Amino acid sequence: MALYVVLICFGLVQWIESGGVPLTECGSPAPIRPVPPPTACTDKDNVLCTAVFAPLGSDAAANANPANPFLVNPFCQNASLRANAVNLCPSSCAVCCLAPEFSCSNAAGADCTPFTTLPDLCTNPQTAPTALEKCPSTCGLCNRPGALGGCPNVATNCAQLLPLLTCTNAYMQANCMTTCNITTCISEVQLLSKACTGDPIGAATHMYRNHQNTLMISNLATTAAASSCMDTRANCAQMSSFCNISPYSTVMREQCRRTCGICR
Repeated sequence: MALYVVLICFGLVQWIESGGVPLTECGSPAPIRPVPPPTACTDKDNVLCTAVFAPLGSDAAANANPANPFLVNPFCQNASLRANAVNLCPSSCAVCCLAPEFSCSNAAGADCTPFTTLPDLCTNPQTAPTALEKCPSTCGLCNRPGALGGCPNVATNCAQLLPLLTCTNAYMQANCMTTCNITTCISEVQLLSKACTGDPIGAATHMYRNHQNTLMISNLATTAAASSCMDTRANCAQMSSFCNISPYSTVMREQCRRTCGICR
């Protein structure tokens, strides 16, 4: 309660601030913009985040223009409040890159450009397994079972605990799987997938299993031939080089038929 009182008091005196400040973390080259964008993560306490860390004055409107440097509330970078800004209000403070879902790297040598260009590929059943295994940082999947082919740490201090508890400890095995090289989470979700059987839609639907669960997806190919040949994405030309590169080719051939030259 005392923490809330202090933070609300900070919010009440924001009128003395002259304006926002540029990002010092999670920023792109000039103009400095947040990467990933603030919409990629969520605040954990909307009331607190709005009261203390919301953009000042006209900054929110200015931030909507991609040509402008992105400005955040000065309290986001206040040393006394930084932990709350990062842990509770990463979206308001535009530091999604520090959130657990982005706190890893992509696989070495992986080309994650498609997921940057077309973010919906991160959740498309055809490409989601590749996103999870190869590009979890780009897609915000670092804290999901199967990210980079492993199991994520739940605890934030696993490195410090390792010399004290070792990986034979039950707590370490449950909460520090990455540190202890434990991959049981992957086999568990695969077993869960096997338990999900049945195909209520019929032959036009098939089962596609990724590391997390079994997804039901429509077989769009059965209806594509009956429709006029056209691209259904606005940026097919930009992605044309992926027409024949798996796993993106499946999505491209469904949504960019004209660009990929598969009209019949």
